[in-house]
Amino acid sequence: MSYVFISQDFERWLVSHPDKVIKSDPREDHAEYLAEISRDYQPPKTNYTAKEWLGLFPDMRVRCQQLLIEALEDKKDLEERIKFCLTILPKEPNLNMIWEGLLESTAGQRLEELSKKIRWYRMALYQQPAKPGAITDDDIERAKQFPLENLLTPPTNRHFKNQYLCPFHEEKTPSFHLYPQTNSYFCFGCQKGGDVISYVMDKNKMEFVEAVNFLISK
Repeated sequence: MSYVFISQDFERWLVSHPDKVIKSDPREDHAEYLAEISRDYQPPKTNYTAKEWLGLFPDMRVRCQQLLIEALEDKKDLEERIKFCLTILPKEPNLNMIWEGLLESTAGQRLEELSKKIRWYRMALYQQPAKPGAITDDDIERAKQFPLENLLTPPTNRHFKNQYLCPFHEEKTPSFHLYPQTNSYFCFGCQKGGDVISYVMDKNKMEFVEAVNFLISK
């Protein structure tokens, strides 16, 4: 007798499709039978877009609006705290670098998380239906995957790993930090931050749609 291992999702699907349940002696070998009926099984979708998620749970619209407001308030408060912390950093270069790194790994990461939440809530709540010739969700995802590093001027000093001179303000010491894991950035000098799309929008003075088309055409 052979053993057949099935997933919980497939098991639940079988329960909801009693016509597919084996009627004969359970002691028989049903490996081929399970293989045959599994062709009708479609794994549940898990990678829903923000708009699709809200379509599944429409009662969450009001809660999403509340969470968006809370995230915007938290982001504003955090930006003010970062600005204050930057004014009290030690003047000694080595200490300054240490404290700036701590600020980056704590407040900087938290700011990026809040920015992601805000973008997600806005996408779920306010994204308009696609029009002929307009960009799609797939276009946006493709644009987000374009390596931001490819748009940046490499630092002349190799000691500044993932740190660059900010293109948005004049400076001599790099304060523009790249986060390759999330393909995002944050400048501790001018407090600009975001993903590759927002970078192109700010750098090239483009609208959102223009920036997406610019990235997917490269």
